[in-house]
Amino acid sequence: MKTKHNVISIFIILCLAVLLAAAPAPLAAKQKTARGMVFDDANRNRIFDKGEQGIPGVVVSNQYQAVQTDEKGFFRLPVENETIIFVSKPAGYNVPLNENTFPQFYYIHQPAGSPAGLQYPGIAPTGKLPAMIYFPLYKAAAEESFDVIVMGDPQTATPEEIDFFRDSIVSGLVGTGARFYLALGDIMYNDLSYYDQMNRVVGQIGIPIHHVMGNHDMNFQVPDYIHEAETFKRIHGPDYYSFNYGKVHFIVLNTVKYFGWNTAKMKAGSYTGFVHERQLAWLKNDLSFVPQDHLVVLSMHIPVITDLYPKDETCQIMNRADFFKILESREHLLALAGHMHYVEYIEFTSTHGWNGKIIFPSLTAGAGCGTWWRGPRDPWGIPFGMCTDGAPNGYFLFSFKGNRYHYRFHAAASTPDAPGSQLRINSPTGTLSSQDLKDGKITINVNVFAGTPRATVTFTLDNGPEMPMERTVMNDPFFARLIETNKASYLDWMDPCFSAHTWTAPLPPGLGAGIHRLKATVTDRQGDVFTAYRLFEVANPKQQ
Repeated sequence: MKTKHNVISIFIILCLAVLLAAAPAPLAAKQKTARGMVFDDANRNRIFDKGEQGIPGVVVSNQYQAVQTDEKGFFRLPVENETIIFVSKPAGYNVPLNENTFPQFYYIHQPAGSPAGLQYPGIAPTGKLPAMIYFPLYKAAAEESFDVIVMGDPQTATPEEIDFFRDSIVSGLVGTGARFYLALGDIMYNDLSYYDQMNRVVGQIGIPIHHVMGNHDMNFQVPDYIHEAETFKRIHGPDYYSFNYGKVHFIVLNTVKYFGWNTAKMKAGSYTGFVHERQLAWLKNDLSFVPQDHLVVLSMHIPVITDLYPKDETCQIMNRADFFKILESREHLLALAGHMHYVEYIEFTSTHGWNGKIIFPSLTAGAGCGTWWRGPRDPWGIPFGMCTDGAPNGYFLFSFKGNRYHYRFHAAASTPDAPGSQLRINSPTGTLSSQDLKDGKITINVNVFAGTPRATVTFTLDNGPEMPMERTVMNDPFFARLIETNKASYLDWMDPCFSAHTWTAPLPPGLGAGIHRLKATVTDRQGDVFTAYRLFEVANPKQQ
């Protein structure tokens, strides 16, 4: 019998060892348990007072596991030495905002604080885990329809550039009826000491602010990606999380994997696009609570992929097969990204590794800073905003209704294009000579700023018939000319990139002398129709 008990004990020990070895690292590590409550803060003092009620069914996460509060609003979650616990804001509720209107929906548990040696302050030691963590929520109207401001890289490097951003974009957003503002990473351009100034400016919009972390928002003097976001987290909270409005589930991701400080050259090291394993596990757990008929909007800095530069590992999620696998069963998806300083719309297919049954669209939203706040200046002293694909700098306004959406591009005030413009006729322009017409080098060229491959673009010359144009991936000639004639306003490495939303057509032959009227018409994938006009002249041969 003694031998039999020994065998059973050894078997149990071996089973436990196998289970621990198979468990993800966060579960195998020594942990404490956080206890807390999500409650309806009726008097909005952010304190759980007598008579206030807990809220059942709210998802709470430690950025790995996700649980729902019980019938009284209580939750329990394991925590490690560096854990952020957050509430996934449910529809029909709001969370408290700080003085700059950033949502306060999280608790940072980091008893030892951030590692020493950071150039910019990280997280101060948080001390002992409290006995209870309380998350207040405020009741709000459940909105079936709402708007969201979406912007790629503001990427401000200096106080002057923050002023540019304030005057050309933020000022025009004050008083907006949008529910929240979402910036898709690279809020800063390496100097994180300006976060406070930037956040005071963007907070003037007066709505909740959500900042995604980008590769220029990192702490560079760290050994690897584990602590790349210490300053970002101190100011903004978790670098990945989720929240809900209506029937839309918004997910903010960190798609930057940093390889650490280059000690040999004493400079920032390299990075790639990546969603680390713990984040993927959280994503799967988070989505388990999201109904299939809800739209899932995934917001990130480095895009899933770009068709324009598909081999660049800094411009795509390198482990997107694992990322796609988690999303394959979803019925309504949208990806939003920044990073590229150009606008690109993609519908993922098997060539991208997507095997889901639905169309999975992705929009890379250009850059709020355009070409890094460079270029000739307007009368207010602000650089003419222009992304590297010739689209103006600006933002997108998304309108959600149920699990559907519609979006429209809005150019910044400093753009050389008219406010509200959705396209630019790049050529022909000015006065053409008979020799220009003989050479055949003059073509009709139109940049549709938010154009997609499924858009239809046509032109009408004078009173002629409506003629089709062909989508042509190329450098935008307007932006190329802007750089060529203003070289002192740009840095050497700032070049035009390919534009995925340019359309071309040959100029019809036989144009007579005089002024000609060109009309371009765009019908986009959403069914919206936009037009633009351009006047140009053909010189009288006798006057040449």
